[in-house]
Amino acid sequence: MADASAGISETPVLRIETGMHTAKIGRITVHAGRNILASASYDKTIRLWSLDNGTLIRTLRVPIGAEREGALYGVAISPDGRTVATAGWTG
Repeated sequence: MADASAGISETPVLRIETGMHTAKIGRITVHAGRNILASASYDKTIRLWSLDNGTLIRTLRVPIGAEREGALYGVAISPDGRTVATAGWTG
């Protein structure tokens, strides 16, 4: 169950997978050793892309709520390429 006091929705949110961002991309970062680009967007997703062929590898989703709750403004990849961190508007 979500924390209503933090503004996180308790109601499931239906989202259509478009295969791309649907709002402004706030930040991108690249891990050259693994040929991965990570993008964080106001559409409340992080997307990992292959630099080899430009294809989408994975979409990461965070808890979301109304308005800006869940919008992402930053992204980083650890030096070993195994961890992705993000920052944004969260409760």
